[in-house]
Amino acid sequence: MPSFRFIAVLALVASLGPITIHIIVPVLPDIARDFGAGGAGTQLTLSLGLIALAAGTLIHGPASDRFGRKPVLLGGLALFFAGSLICIWSPTIEILIAGRVIQSFGGAAGLVISRAIVRDLYPREEAARIMGYLLSVVVLAPMLAPLIGGYLTEYFGWHTVFGFAAALAVVALAVA
Repeated sequence: MPSFRFIAVLALVASLGPITIHIIVPVLPDIARDFGAGGAGTQLTLSLGLIALAAGTLIHGPASDRFGRKPVLLGGLALFFAGSLICIWSPTIEILIAGRVIQSFGGAAGLVISRAIVRDLYPREEAARIMGYLLSVVVLAPMLAPLIGGYLTEYFGWHTVFGFAAALAVVALAVA
């Protein structure tokens, strides 16, 4: 029987990608205003992030099979953290978009590798139960992320959304 802590760590790393994609939805108007960018420019932060998340899921899985789960997971979390920092201090919309791509690509590692870890460690029936827990968090995260992003933006400015993401990355790196 896996510990609650272990499942919580897997849930945290699995939810980073979905949180990243959805947390910026309420922030887009503020980003457009601050950078003087049109709707198309700010929408690229979302759409290219989605593409990077998808590409990351295709790359991190085989990479973790080849090089091991832990190094690829830690590398992905480090990319997620670096991308978050780039987003915080981005002086232009183009750099913000690049930061979002890096952040989303790194976040995909947790999404893929957490499931692979469960399949590696547990028999079929128990793995199905644990996957249910993980998928519950992965489904809830995108629903709560815009709410969190909206409150952070309202009270502290849009940069704090990426600070929140960086803080999650630090916690994930510490416990992983």
